[in-house]
Amino acid sequence: MRFYLSFASPANVFSSKRRWAALSGLTCLAMLIVGGSLQLGNITVPPVATPPRQIAVGLVGFALLVASFVSVEHAGPNLRAGVLTDPDFWVKVYNIMPPAFIKEYPNPGNLIDNLPFRIMQGIQPRELEDQTEFHALINSDHKQGDVKAAREGMSVFLEFSDHTPTKRPQLMLTFKHRIEHKDRTYIAGWMVPVETLPTGIETKEMLELRKRGEQVLFPVPANAGSADSAFVVDVGKAVRRPDLYPRDVGAARRRR
Repeated sequence: MRFYLSFASPANVFSSKRRWAALSGLTCLAMLIVGGSLQLGNITVPPVATPPRQIAVGLVGFALLVASFVSVEHAGPNLRAGVLTDPDFWVKVYNIMPPAFIKEYPNPGNLIDNLPFRIMQGIQPRELEDQTEFHALINSDHKQGDVKAAREGMSVFLEFSDHTPTKRPQLMLTFKHRIEHKDRTYIAGWMVPVETLPTGIETKEMLELRKRGEQVLFPVPANAGSADSAFVVDVGKAVRRPDLYPRDVGAARRRR
């Protein structure tokens, strides 16, 4: 059986009912310190007048203080917040997300990537070699995406994936975000494979994509074209009732 420890911040403790335990613990510890100091001047405080009392008061104060800040949670059938402190849990979550990676800026190599990333792109070599002009341009695009994300907070690039020993470069839409953590800068990103390019792409330095909120809207094709490459998607009952669609999804109704 596994248990998880969660630590609350002082602000959370003193704004909740836990503040009474915290205050009681602080009072016991303060009594122990003050009482011990007064005994140096031959002034006795009855609750801490003898060593056994001092030990008892100190242990009670410490226990109350720790209990007010720490929660011990059992990983039973109903997982609670304690699971969020388990790194193994986050690795499992990371490995079911879209192809994703994290790198420490300005290092070009990935600090870590997830399983879908490795399946789609292949294992990244230790050193990227610019064997051809095409490969050199791919590496340059990746670097420019890192630089823009580090400078502006995020970047979105239509680019090719890395060239690896077992995979050819693939068209990707790569999203990158800057993360500042403990005086270090990281780039976290995720990728979406791209099937076709707009006409005249050789003359375009920038594309404008439709979005909702800050998410790109991706069209859903009517069929996969080949059963071997099909990804099966369940269609919800509400989606199968375009006659009930609200007005803001009228465009979806017209395309059915």
